Amino acid sequence: MLAGSKPLAAFVDVHPSVDGAFGIPEREFEPHVAPGLIVKRDVIEPPSADERPIEGLRLGTRLVLYALNEPSMFHVEPISRD
Repeated sequence: MLAGSKPLAAFVDVHPSVDGAFGIPEREFEPHVAPGLIVKRDVIEPPSADERPIEGLRLGTRLVLYALNEPSMFHVEPISRD
């Protein structure tokens, strides 16, 4: 995506992250997000009440989307929880 060949990148990790288990490459994207070249959306889904603990932690899910900030591509709406 950073090379301009794809309009969207999506990453998923457990939340809270366990030793960078999957690693969302935020450092690589941040220089492009700050000036507005790429739009970032971040969603954290908390663990469900019946989620089985792993090493004492109940883990949720974190989804991070990055999209090129080009109206001709598509529009990524801010994500809200109602």
